[in-house]
Amino acid sequence: MVDGALGGSFLKRIGDHLENADIEREI
Repeated sequence: MVDGALGGSFLKRIGDHLENADIEREI
C-alpha cells in the first residue's frame, strides 16, 4: 500500500510537470 501511494504521488507530480511544460510551450 505504501508503494502504491508513493507511485501515485510520483505519477501525479509527473503529470503536473508535463501540464506546466505544455502551458509554457503554448505561451
